[in-house]
Amino acid sequence: MATMCDSGAVKLKAGFKLVSQDITTAQYDIMIEYAEGQINLQAGKDFVTDFGGLPTIRSTALADACSSRAGIIAAIYDDTKYSSGQMTNILNVNWSIFADVLRQIKERKGTDFLTDGEQ
Repeated sequence: MATMCDSGAVKLKAGFKLVSQDITTAQYDIMIEYAEGQINLQAGKDFVTDFGGLPTIRSTALADACSSRAGIIAAIYDDTKYSSGQMTNILNVNWSIFADVLRQIKERKGTDFLTDGEQ
């Protein structure tokens, strides 16, 4: 079950042309779970288990990264919906967000990300 974000956030990141596409809720959940797995693997920390107890600023950043990574998967599900330039922009923006959050997690050594700089 997806924890860090929902299908609405993924649709937003994948672009307006994808909203009407025939991707099921179960498929979105799988995309989100893949994204969560990537975040946990690269961070070396299980953020899914701790997600509900995270400070808002941290859970929002993780949700942004997760929806961006899942948005990439959703966008390439049917890349004929976009021109080459549009697809490149969608992929680059989402990858940048995903990578930026992971960089922050790694710089804070995962565990410190949970509490460092709470607001």
